[in-house]
Amino acid sequence: MYNMKNSKTSRSITIGIILMLSIAALCAGIASAKPIEIRAMPGSIATDSEMHLDGFNFSALQYSIKKPSPRGASVEKLYLYFNSNGTIEEDGAVYTTNTCKGPTIRFIRFMGSEYRSLDPDKANLLSKILICFDKYDAPEEGNTKKILAAGERWELKEGYSLVPSQIDLKGDKVYLNLYKNGEVVYDEVLKPGDYFVYNQTIDGVDDITLFTCLVDSAFRGTDSNIVMLRVVRQYSDNPKKIEIGDEYGDFEVKEIKSNMIQLRNSNTISFSLFEREELLGDWIKFRVSEKGWWGYAYTEIACAAPGGMASAGETGSPPVETPVANSTPTTAPTTAPTSVADTGGDASEDALAQPPEDAGATENNPAQETGTDATHPESVPGFGVLSAIAGLFVVAYIRLRK
Repeated sequence: MYNMKNSKTSRSITIGIILMLSIAALCAGIASAKPIEIRAMPGSIATDSEMHLDGFNFSALQYSIKKPSPRGASVEKLYLYFNSNGTIEEDGAVYTTNTCKGPTIRFIRFMGSEYRSLDPDKANLLSKILICFDKYDAPEEGNTKKILAAGERWELKEGYSLVPSQIDLKGDKVYLNLYKNGEVVYDEVLKPGDYFVYNQTIDGVDDITLFTCLVDSAFRGTDSNIVMLRVVRQYSDNPKKIEIGDEYGDFEVKEIKSNMIQLRNSNTISFSLFEREELLGDWIKFRVSEKGWWGYAYTEIACAAPGGMASAGETGSPPVETPVANSTPTTAPTTAPTSVADTGGDASEDALAQPPEDAGATENNPAQETGTDATHPESVPGFGVLSAIAGLFVVAYIRLRK
């Protein structure tokens, strides 16, 4: 009897240890998840070959779904011409990005990030999109409204904060105060349906909207007074200014228009067989086949890990490769073009960070050869962890059968 009890206790302890080890292994696998590799269509990089990459065959580049075909619908384009095997001479690589027109403001995608284009005469003054409900940031996942009690401070970005100081007795007026580093920079009394709009002059451009929100509704009760805000947008008051001659890796800014920025390589770019190389800074990279002059461009997207988002540059492991393209590569042209055609205007009304139109908003709304190798080992994240857990449970089953 004693031996039976002792055996059951031993089995319970064994199962407990296995479960603890399984959970620890699973957590370690999640925390060390690898970045995901997003590929363009592969193509020839032999002598006199070229690649035309855009939003249709490389999802790292932006395209407009509203603009009709052909490829002029793509907001971003990357053209590569190979003078010899794996070699791009000066001006043989061209990156072009165009602005997108929103209802009242313009947006532009540049080097993998989305910005608001501030200057109507030149597309080079770029303000980072800090808060954009429905797209970048919201109080809760799937919730595009912000509810604040009277006197409550909402901490925004770059030292700004918003406080609904008062709500009148009938609940039909709200007094909003916008602070910057503790000092009031703008205040206004509004009714439900009104927009709170804070403008500033930046780099000589007047009336740049840095913060806006729609007062959706207000309520005054016996215990609390609250206001509900929607269509919240905040843009950086410290914009990035792109200038002719600015360098991004081997690329240099060559041309700036009212609706377009273009970069070309100022140095010769050479790729070697079976190597990964940076192409356009650390944003777009390139991998070449082991057995011939074929390759593909790719970018890396970090995987979520407990406690935050791990940066692709912080992991020492090669990324997991995920082909995301569905068109046929173009190769073997006759000569390299002297320039990449621009769209001739704002690419589309469907803005990169444009908020969805609201029916209740007023008219003045401001708002395939892959392979693996010893140098570049690749695996699906989590597969090894799952195998280990399965093995542990098999050991537990065998142990219990004895």
